This record gives sequence, C-alpha cells and structure tokens, in this order.
Amino acid sequence: MRGYKNRAYNFPRGFYGAGHAWNWYCFYSVVENVAQTLGPQAVLTGMEGVVMATAINQVNGIEVDRLFETVEEVKKNPEAAQCKFRARNKWINGGHNRARIRDFVIGGQMMEHDREWFVEMDEPPALLGEDKGLNPVEALLAALSGCITTSMIVQASAQGIHIDVVESEYEGDLDLRGLLAVSPDVRNGYSEIRVKFKIKADVPDEQLRDLVKAGQDRSPVYEMVSASVPVKVTCEKI
Repeated sequence: MRGYKNRAYNFPRGFYGAGHAWNWYCFYSVVENVAQTLGPQAVLTGMEGVVMATAINQVNGIEVDRLFETVEEVKKNPEAAQCKFRARNKWINGGHNRARIRDFVIGGQMMEHDREWFVEMDEPPALLGEDKGLNPVEALLAALSGCITTSMIVQASAQGIHIDVVESEYEGDLDLRGLLAVSPDVRNGYSEIRVKFKIKADVPDEQLRDLVKAGQDRSPVYEMVSASVPVKVTCEKI
C-alpha cells in the first residue's frame, strides 16, 4: 500500500493509504471517543472492562498501533481530522450515469487514490432503464454495508478480537408512488432498511451483538442515512 505523509501533520506512514481514505475515516470514528477518554493505548473490552493494547500490532488486517498514533495526533491537531470526500457524475443516456472518484482532502492536504474509480448506475428495465449499472438506492445499501462492516472490524481489532467471517444482508422498502409524485404522503426514499449480520468469531454472542452495535454507532454512512445530513444543491448553465 502506498503511504502518504501529511505535510502539516505527522501522521504515521501508511495510515493514509491512497485507496483507503474512507476506511480510515470509519477507523478513526470508531475509537476516537475511547482514546480521548482513556488514552491512546486503552480500548473497550465489552463485559470485561479495559485492557491495554500495547501488545497488539495487527488484528484482522488492521494495524492497531498506527490507529492510536493517529488518534493521538488528531487530538493535538483537530484540523488534521477534517476531511472532504468527492464524487463527480456524468449522465450517459436514459437512467444510465457514471460517478467517478479520484481525489480527496485529509488534514488540509489534497490526496488521490492510486487509480480513478467508477460507479456505473442505471435502472432495471422494469424501471425504464437498461440495467447497465446498479440502482442508486442499491449503491446506498452497498455504501452502508461497507461502512458498518469497516467500523465493526476496527472496533473488534481495537479490542483484540479476531474475526474469522463477516457476512451481511441489506434490504430496503421503497414505494414508487413517492418517486413518481403519485402521492404527497409517500416519501421518495426507503421507508425502512433491515440489516442482518452473520459473524464467526470465538467470543460470546452478547459481545458480537455489542460489536455490531458499535459498528453502526460509529459508522458515518449509518449516521447520515439514519439521521439525514443536510444536502446543498446548486446549478449552473453550461
């Protein structure tokens, strides 16, 4: 993984890997409150109180020592925690459009992924599309799945819990009468989203449930979906 070193802030090399900016943001969100309260080496351990993570180097593919170094750095420099993530979109035809993602900002520094990423979006034929990409509301479910999973894995890693398998299913209910302006009483988007996790790990069931709860509690996408984030829209003629 190609590493970045912020010019303004002395972040550990590798923690700002170009392809993992959003994972880093979820990573930081999960344990920031723990580290702020208990110190950079302390982590929650559910029913067993608090243990020290000094012996943990990498758990579930997460480099825990770098996590705490980064948390300590942003505690000293709050500006270093400020991020901007971007997407650009171009309409192709009908319901087909393409989003592309390349650059982002962390701690005031412009960075780029190792490559430009594309997300093809369309509607299925039943919704007047040609099925050349996933439906945008499906893309939302995919983003939610990635963010909750990442947040949960980071929380488990901070606690020293080794996870063998994580699988999850996401399903949302949407009434087309809102989208098609048939009824003003029906919302445009999902009325409910249901999530089901299947996890294999050598810990009690209650601790797994706590991990899933921590994953959703510290997930930026979960917060945006469940609480709604203000969206400012402008337009210019070209």
